[in-house]
Amino acid sequence: MPEHAHYIWFSVAFIFLIAEIVLPSFFCAALAFSAFICGFLILFFQQINFLNLILIFSGLSLLIFFSLRKWYLNFMVNKKSEVKFGFESLIGKKGLVTQSVLKEQYGYLKIDGDQWRAYSDEEILKEGQQAEIIKIEGNTVKVKSV
Repeated sequence: MPEHAHYIWFSVAFIFLIAEIVLPSFFCAALAFSAFICGFLILFFQQINFLNLILIFSGLSLLIFFSLRKWYLNFMVNKKSEVKFGFESLIGKKGLVTQSVLKEQYGYLKIDGDQWRAYSDEEILKEGQQAEIIKIEGNTVKVKSV
């Protein structure tokens, strides 16, 4: 083994980290971590021959990739967006009833400066009362009292 072989493995690890940033697939990250460990093994155990080091690198790469792949997919790829957009962002917001909401008769709710036609199946909401949006149907919102 060359005297400064650990620098080669650390360089390989760095190259794989850059590749992971450019091509986020987690495979390059597993290779980078394995190369980093191999660099430390050479640094502390200089008697390791090249063939054993390649076997360690390959085994670690596969172990890391397959053991952390499920976590990676759940955490990075399949993560649902928690930011709501458009009308969906109104659900759960509270507003002020500007025209009473009666049973079988629409009223109006002011929320974030906008007037929305509102209805409620269960209760009567008086003008000036706070209400929460629970559902959106077209340009009409279903509300409940707060």
